[in-house]
Amino acid sequence: MVKKYACLIAFFIIWISAHLSFGQEVKLPEIMKPENIRVYKDRIYITEDVYVFIYSLKTFKMEKKFGGHGEGPQEFTRIPTPMFYSLFITIQPDCIFVSNINKIAFFTLDGTFISELRTRTVFTQYIPFGDRLAGINFGPQSQQPSLLLSLFDKQLKQKKELTSIPFPIVSSQKTNILKLPSLKDSMNLFSQGNKLVFASFEEGTITIFNNQGKIERSISPTYNRVKVTDSIIQQVDSIFSNDIRLKEDYLQQKAANLLYFPEYLPAVKSYWVSNEKIYIITPRHNNSKYETLVFNVRGKLLHKTWLELKDKNILVFFPFTICNDKIYQLIEDEEAEEWRLVVTPVGKR
Repeated sequence: MVKKYACLIAFFIIWISAHLSFGQEVKLPEIMKPENIRVYKDRIYITEDVYVFIYSLKTFKMEKKFGGHGEGPQEFTRIPTPMFYSLFITIQPDCIFVSNINKIAFFTLDGTFISELRTRTVFTQYIPFGDRLAGINFGPQSQQPSLLLSLFDKQLKQKKELTSIPFPIVSSQKTNILKLPSLKDSMNLFSQGNKLVFASFEEGTITIFNNQGKIERSISPTYNRVKVTDSIIQQVDSIFSNDIRLKEDYLQQKAANLLYFPEYLPAVKSYWVSNEKIYIITPRHNNSKYETLVFNVRGKLLHKTWLELKDKNILVFFPFTICNDKIYQLIEDEEAEEWRLVVTPVGKR
């Protein structure tokens, strides 16, 4: 009898460990090519092209889908290049804030349209930040091509330029090919209370601004950089050569010798800010576990860990978010031609 109970207990421990390690998985048949995912309270928000999907966090059933291509209310302009997201959403306590190429739209948390505001500039990615907005857009064409991070008032008038980063594509100059796939993710902005967080993927510097737009702290960890090998070069070449949206331009620039590979991969592969923590995810990995440096928003290193994240390719991950110490990631099953949502406690990775 004792031996029987011991076996049952052992089986139970193994079953619990397996489920806690691999987390919960659920199929999402409605989505085809998701780009971003957010979680807020009892809902999941997913963007795909010019659409927003809302799912219940309890049942994982779709509650609503809104959006569409066009110029009218509740419609958005599709960005034809995969280098940028058509939509970028921020979930606030009272609304969904949707940033598009030429407008900002507001919806209730259940997806009912409230209002919209036309932007003064195109290709600006905005997020709410206190009583104003923060945004990234293109700098003046007369100057060296760059992306500008600025503060704006509620009428979208630029109030203060915070910093700029060189744009990776410059006509007649060689382009670092490794910067292109991660360009849209490197434009991610996060606000936590009265702090704005922005990352430079190449150098791995995280800059924290206060609500006046002044630099409060700059985090510059020492990274063990990953050297670019022949294998990595072949993988990147395959990414561009097999993507019909990129192939023609890529092969032309390659033939004209306008592309180059740096010595090392970018210091940061991705990052996320949630619950007053900054997760800096580097390219270093052990199988599917990626080295992650966790800081608080005051710039103090809390700990180092390894997060199990599924990568789409050598340069970018499948869409994911971190919320309430859980990772929510959308992973494509190419054989089944479907997408799965995988939910795992951060502490178990």
